[in-house]
Amino acid sequence: MMKIQLAGLAEGVQTLRFALPAPDAGLDDRFTGDVSVEAEVHRRGHEYLLKAKIAAAGFFPCDRCLEPFRMTVTPAYVMYYVADGAERTDFDPAEVHVLPAGETVVDITEDVRQTVLLDVPQKLLCREDCLGLCPTCGVNRNDRPCACAADRIDPRWEKLKDLRR
Repeated sequence: MMKIQLAGLAEGVQTLRFALPAPDAGLDDRFTGDVSVEAEVHRRGHEYLLKAKIAAAGFFPCDRCLEPFRMTVTPAYVMYYVADGAERTDFDPAEVHVLPAGETVVDITEDVRQTVLLDVPQKLLCREDCLGLCPTCGVNRNDRPCACAADRIDPRWEKLKDLRR
């Protein structure tokens, strides 16, 4: 767990560092090693501003060639914590956690997990110029060229050639 002890936290800015194994942070088996977080906590009275920088690495299958590759995601997020139920209207409601009266510990593990997962790209590529798999013979074209005809047309689309004439 990544917990911030609010009780006794001095006014001003404190820097905290956390490292938690990926499974303990609730991340799936694509992620390996530790999830590291560097957090700045700005305290002003009963208000706490958290600025977190995260790093999480893992192995992901390339969407073109299916080969696993190592990638590190490095998202950041900001969250406001307001104690004693005193809601502030000058904060974006999506970035505010209202702490129950007497709350002395904040667990940021779930926020870190969600931030990491949202930072994983929709299209996962081992490299930008990945050639992928040949759709005919299945060879990984990054490793070697295949002998398949490049201009071969799927017979289901053959009639569309007549439209060009």
